Amino acid sequence: MRLLHRDASTGLHRLRLETPSDLWRIARLVRPGDLVGASTTRRDPEAPPDVAGAERTRRRVFLTVRAEQVEFHGFSKHVRVTGPIVEGPFDLGRHHTLDLSEGDEVVVTKPAWSAGDRTILEEGLDRKGDPTILVAAVDWGDSSLVRLRGRSIEPVVDLRRTISGKRYEGSQAEKDRGAYIAELLELLRREGAGATAVVIA
Repeated sequence: MRLLHRDASTGLHRLRLETPSDLWRIARLVRPGDLVGASTTRRDPEAPPDVAGAERTRRRVFLTVRAEQVEFHGFSKHVRVTGPIVEGPFDLGRHHTLDLSEGDEVVVTKPAWSAGDRTILEEGLDRKGDPTILVAAVDWGDSSLVRLRGRSIEPVVDLRRTISGKRYEGSQAEKDRGAYIAELLELLRREGAGATAVVIA
Protein backbone atom coordinates (compact mmCIF):
# COMPACT_ATOMS: atom_id res chain seq x y z
CA MET A 1 0.00 0.00 0.00
CA ARG A 2 1.32 3.42 -0.88
CA LEU A 3 0.21 6.71 0.64
CA LEU A 4 -0.12 9.31 -2.13
CA HIS A 5 -1.66 12.14 -0.12
CA ARG A 6 -2.90 12.81 3.41
CA ASP A 7 -4.94 15.72 4.74
CA ALA A 8 -4.95 15.55 8.54
CA SER A 9 -7.56 18.32 8.81
CA THR A 10 -10.22 16.33 6.90
CA GLY A 11 -9.08 12.74 7.55
CA LEU A 12 -8.56 12.20 3.80
CA HIS A 13 -6.05 9.56 2.65
CA ARG A 14 -5.32 8.83 -1.03
CA LEU A 15 -3.89 5.32 -1.27
CA ARG A 16 -2.66 3.00 -4.01
CA LEU A 17 -3.57 -0.66 -3.45
CA GLU A 18 -0.52 -2.68 -4.48
CA THR A 19 -0.96 -6.19 -3.04
CA PRO A 20 -3.75 -8.65 -2.26
CA SER A 21 -3.18 -7.84 1.43
CA ASP A 22 -3.97 -4.19 0.69
CA LEU A 23 -7.43 -5.29 -0.45
CA TRP A 24 -7.94 -7.06 2.87
CA ARG A 25 -6.77 -3.92 4.68
CA ILE A 26 -8.99 -1.49 2.77
CA ALA A 27 -11.99 -3.75 3.45
CA ARG A 28 -11.28 -3.40 7.18
CA LEU A 29 -10.47 0.31 7.09
CA VAL A 30 -13.71 1.36 5.38
CA ARG A 31 -16.77 1.39 7.63
CA PRO A 32 -20.34 2.53 7.06
CA GLY A 33 -20.45 6.32 6.84
CA ASP A 34 -16.90 6.72 5.50
CA LEU A 35 -16.44 8.47 2.16
CA VAL A 36 -14.72 6.38 -0.51
CA GLY A 37 -13.73 7.68 -3.92
CA ALA A 38 -12.29 5.87 -6.93
CA SER A 39 -12.28 5.78 -10.70
CA THR A 40 -15.22 3.75 -11.97
CA THR A 41 -17.65 3.46 -14.87
CA ARG A 42 -21.30 4.47 -14.90
CA ARG A 43 -23.97 4.66 -17.59
CA ASP A 44 -24.15 8.07 -19.23
CA PRO A 45 -27.36 9.85 -18.17
CA GLU A 46 -27.02 12.16 -21.19
CA ALA A 47 -27.76 9.33 -23.62
CA PRO A 48 -31.00 9.82 -25.61
CA PRO A 49 -34.09 8.79 -23.58
CA ASP A 50 -35.19 6.25 -26.21
CA VAL A 51 -31.97 4.21 -25.72
CA ALA A 52 -32.42 1.29 -23.32
CA GLY A 53 -30.46 1.60 -20.08
CA ALA A 54 -28.41 -1.53 -20.80
CA GLU A 55 -27.25 -0.05 -24.11
CA ARG A 56 -26.22 3.37 -22.85
CA THR A 57 -22.53 4.11 -23.09
CA ARG A 58 -20.58 3.71 -19.87
CA ARG A 59 -18.26 6.58 -18.99
CA ARG A 60 -15.17 6.45 -16.81
CA VAL A 61 -15.63 8.93 -13.96
CA PHE A 62 -14.33 9.56 -10.45
CA LEU A 63 -17.13 9.05 -7.93
CA THR A 64 -17.25 9.29 -4.15
CA VAL A 65 -19.80 7.21 -2.26
CA ARG A 66 -20.80 7.19 1.40
CA ALA A 67 -20.10 3.56 2.31
CA GLU A 68 -23.06 1.48 3.39
CA GLN A 69 -21.72 -1.98 2.60
CA VAL A 70 -18.15 -3.30 2.14
CA GLU A 71 -17.49 -6.78 0.73
CA PHE A 72 -14.07 -8.44 0.52
CA HIS A 73 -13.73 -11.14 -2.15
CA GLY A 74 -10.36 -12.75 -1.43
CA PHE A 75 -10.39 -15.42 -4.12
CA SER A 76 -11.38 -13.07 -6.94
CA LYS A 77 -9.14 -10.35 -5.48
CA HIS A 78 -11.42 -7.35 -5.23
CA VAL A 79 -13.35 -5.25 -2.74
CA ARG A 80 -16.83 -3.84 -3.40
CA VAL A 81 -17.93 -0.64 -1.65
CA THR A 82 -21.61 0.27 -2.11
CA GLY A 83 -23.40 3.45 -1.14
CA PRO A 84 -25.04 6.64 -2.40
CA ILE A 85 -22.98 8.94 -4.63
CA VAL A 86 -22.00 12.12 -2.76
CA GLU A 87 -19.46 13.55 -5.24
CA GLY A 88 -19.33 13.12 -9.01
CA PRO A 89 -20.40 14.64 -12.32
CA PHE A 90 -23.94 13.19 -12.19
CA ASP A 91 -26.39 10.88 -10.38
CA LEU A 92 -25.82 12.40 -6.92
CA GLY A 93 -27.81 10.49 -4.30
CA ARG A 94 -28.14 7.35 -6.43
CA HIS A 95 -26.43 4.16 -5.33
CA HIS A 96 -23.25 2.89 -6.93
CA THR A 97 -20.73 0.12 -6.24
CA LEU A 98 -17.00 0.80 -6.47
CA ASP A 99 -15.07 -2.31 -7.47
CA LEU A 100 -11.50 -2.03 -6.13
CA SER A 101 -8.60 -4.26 -7.15
CA GLU A 102 -4.79 -4.29 -7.09
CA GLY A 103 -3.28 -1.21 -8.73
CA ASP A 104 -6.28 1.03 -8.04
CA GLU A 105 -6.10 4.37 -6.30
CA VAL A 106 -8.71 5.00 -3.63
CA VAL A 107 -9.52 8.04 -1.51
CA VAL A 108 -10.80 7.27 1.99
CA THR A 109 -12.12 10.08 4.19
CA LYS A 110 -12.98 9.23 7.79
CA PRO A 111 -14.08 11.75 10.41
CA ALA A 112 -11.75 10.02 12.90
CA TRP A 113 -9.12 7.33 12.41
CA SER A 114 -9.14 4.91 15.35
CA ALA A 115 -6.00 3.33 16.79
CA GLY A 116 -6.96 0.10 15.00
CA ASP A 117 -7.37 1.96 11.69
CA ARG A 118 -3.93 3.54 12.09
CA THR A 119 -2.37 0.15 12.91
CA ILE A 120 -3.84 -1.46 9.78
CA LEU A 121 -2.76 1.52 7.66
CA GLU A 122 0.79 1.62 9.03
CA GLU A 123 1.15 -2.15 8.59
CA GLY A 124 0.27 -1.73 4.92
CA LEU A 125 2.55 1.27 4.42
CA ASP A 126 5.48 -0.49 6.15
CA ARG A 127 4.73 -3.73 4.30
CA LYS A 128 4.90 -5.60 7.59
CA GLY A 129 3.12 -8.91 7.91
CA ASP A 130 3.44 -9.78 4.22
CA PRO A 131 5.43 -13.03 4.16
CA THR A 132 4.49 -15.59 1.52
CA ILE A 133 3.75 -19.09 2.79
CA LEU A 134 2.97 -22.01 0.50
CA VAL A 135 0.57 -24.51 2.08
CA ALA A 136 0.04 -27.97 0.59
CA ALA A 137 -2.75 -30.22 1.86
CA VAL A 138 -1.62 -33.60 0.53
CA ASP A 139 -3.30 -36.99 0.19
CA TRP A 140 -2.78 -39.85 -2.24
CA GLY A 141 -4.10 -38.68 -5.57
CA ASP A 142 -5.65 -35.45 -4.25
CA SER A 143 -3.70 -32.36 -3.14
CA SER A 144 -4.41 -28.66 -2.93
CA LEU A 145 -1.83 -25.87 -2.85
CA VAL A 146 -2.60 -22.33 -1.70
CA ARG A 147 -0.39 -19.31 -1.18
CA LEU A 148 -0.84 -17.23 1.97
CA ARG A 149 0.48 -13.79 1.08
CA GLY A 150 0.21 -11.44 4.00
CA ARG A 151 -3.53 -11.23 4.66
CA SER A 152 -4.73 -12.96 1.49
CA ILE A 153 -5.25 -16.57 0.39
CA GLU A 154 -4.47 -17.33 -3.26
CA PRO A 155 -5.36 -20.72 -4.75
CA VAL A 156 -2.39 -22.17 -6.65
CA VAL A 157 -3.45 -25.57 -7.95
CA ASP A 158 -5.57 -28.63 -7.19
CA LEU A 159 -3.68 -31.79 -8.17
CA ARG A 160 -5.95 -34.80 -8.73
CA ARG A 161 -4.65 -38.06 -10.18
CA THR A 162 -5.98 -41.62 -10.29
CA ILE A 163 -3.79 -44.07 -8.39
CA SER A 164 -4.32 -47.81 -8.59
CA GLY A 165 -5.65 -49.32 -5.36
CA LYS A 166 -4.35 -52.12 -3.15
CA ARG A 167 -5.86 -54.87 -5.26
CA TYR A 168 -3.60 -53.70 -8.11
CA GLU A 169 -0.34 -54.16 -6.22
CA GLY A 170 2.75 -54.22 -8.31
CA SER A 171 4.17 -52.17 -11.12
CA GLN A 172 1.10 -50.03 -12.05
CA ALA A 173 0.34 -48.90 -8.49
CA GLU A 174 4.00 -48.10 -7.90
CA LYS A 175 4.21 -46.18 -11.19
CA ASP A 176 1.07 -44.17 -10.32
CA ARG A 177 2.40 -43.29 -6.86
CA GLY A 178 5.85 -42.44 -8.21
CA ALA A 179 4.44 -40.20 -10.96
CA TYR A 180 2.13 -38.47 -8.48
CA ILE A 181 4.94 -37.81 -5.99
CA ALA A 182 7.25 -36.52 -8.74
CA GLU A 183 4.56 -34.12 -10.02
CA LEU A 184 3.77 -32.90 -6.50
CA LEU A 185 7.46 -32.35 -5.67
CA GLU A 186 7.96 -30.38 -8.87
CA LEU A 187 4.99 -28.15 -7.99
CA LEU A 188 6.35 -27.62 -4.47
CA ARG A 189 9.83 -26.77 -5.82
CA ARG A 190 8.46 -24.33 -8.39
CA GLU A 191 5.86 -22.61 -6.24
CA GLY A 192 7.91 -22.71 -3.02
CA ALA A 193 10.97 -21.02 -4.55
CA GLY A 194 9.68 -17.53 -3.70
CA ALA A 195 8.00 -18.47 -0.41
CA THR A 196 9.17 -17.57 3.07
CA ALA A 197 8.08 -21.04 4.24
CA VAL A 198 6.41 -24.18 2.89
CA VAL A 199 3.89 -26.11 5.00
CA ILE A 200 2.92 -29.65 4.00
CA ALA A 201 -0.02 -31.23 5.82
